[in-house]
Amino acid sequence: MIDYMASAGPHISVKVDEVFNIAGVSITNSHLMGFLGLIVLVWAMFRTRAAVLGKKKHNFITRLIQWTFDGLYNTVCQVIPDRKWARKVAPLCITLFFFIVAQYWLGLLPIVGPITIGEHHTPLFRGGVADLNMTFGLAIVTIVAAQIYAFKYLGFKGNLGRYFVNPLRDPIMSFVGISGVGG
Repeated sequence: MIDYMASAGPHISVKVDEVFNIAGVSITNSHLMGFLGLIVLVWAMFRTRAAVLGKKKHNFITRLIQWTFDGLYNTVCQVIPDRKWARKVAPLCITLFFFIVAQYWLGLLPIVGPITIGEHHTPLFRGGVADLNMTFGLAIVTIVAAQIYAFKYLGFKGNLGRYFVNPLRDPIMSFVGISGVGG
């Protein structure tokens, strides 16, 4: 009885399932949803750009994207008071925001999960952010970009000065800086 009930539960896969190969490159079910999300996001951004330039009429989606963009840009400008640097940093921050939101929202679609292929009933679509590789990839991009921006803005010595503080002058910030280097 217990074996029957245990086998009747949903298929839970921690490992991403391969759907097919292209020239030896494994395409997984979360890749498919990631590509779909990217296509939808690029289309929505070009549509919003056309509406802002007056080439197309605004609709609910373009107004929502423009409103969100303005709010995010103002937030970046509050965090980075130098307008020149805010204009350099904002595109990456805002793009990451829209990409992550699109991936989460697409993961809620009814096609994610129930459409299966193969003898093992592998789901054809899986949310892009359900895969830890997406999380690690976004984290690496964010950390590397933050360090590049910091080196450009503060210089080499100034950026290292954020991490290595004289422990005799400020012991707490010395510990905070060292813990920032280690993660």
